[in-house]
Amino acid sequence: MSEESDVSGQGSGTQPETTTAGNGGFSVPEEYKDAGWAKNINSYDDLWKMNANAQSLIGKKTIGIPDERSSDEEWNSFYEKTRPHEPKDYNFDFEGSDKEFYEKLFYDNGISSRQAKGIIGAYQKRMNQVVSSMTSDEGFKKEMQTRFGDKYEDRVKSLSSLIAREASGDDKKVLESMPNNVLGIMYGVLDKIATRYAIKDSDTSTAGKSGFNSGQADYAAYVKEAEALTHRPHTTADIDALKMKYNIPVIKR
Repeated sequence: MSEESDVSGQGSGTQPETTTAGNGGFSVPEEYKDAGWAKNINSYDDLWKMNANAQSLIGKKTIGIPDERSSDEEWNSFYEKTRPHEPKDYNFDFEGSDKEFYEKLFYDNGISSRQAKGIIGAYQKRMNQVVSSMTSDEGFKKEMQTRFGDKYEDRVKSLSSLIAREASGDDKKVLESMPNNVLGIMYGVLDKIATRYAIKDSDTSTAGKSGFNSGQADYAAYVKEAEALTHRPHTTADIDALKMKYNIPVIKR
């Protein structure tokens, strides 16, 4: 066997099986020849055409992301790839109607579980900050100072005692969670009522003593009848009679 024939034999043994005669020596590498996209690639021209087509499609809707012109069906098909299997799979850590509301909202809009967790976490943090600022002790003091002046402490203490005595346990819980600006309105109204009808918290200890009926003071009924008196002539004796009727302490004159 000649040296020339040996070289020829080695060259033919290393030639890929996918080499096609007459295609300029083009061949698909062994590791890609069974790939679906390579089945129609028979020349360098085919390869360049495929690459050009791929470049033109990058970023377009064909990669699976709908746009404003897409149909509801296309969007729903996309959502199926992004959202959990069922709304309850979001596993929110709060209960009641809010839980169901946000589960449906996120599910209907194709929000992933990871996105939902981030959104809800940020929302709850922000709401806590807002509530904290609206119900802070510092905010309450500022609200009362605005309404009653720098020497607001004594007036607020008196009104707070009135509220503590007349409000039920459930009402007190509600009041504790109310924003400071709303509490400011309520304290302002109570102050006007107490001033108009001469009600002082310091006088409550005299209820049930000489000149008074025993029993709980009925401020609501008293204020209603006292308001009616303002629409017709009346005397201080009429006011005192109403106070006696409803066990309201009388301020000594």
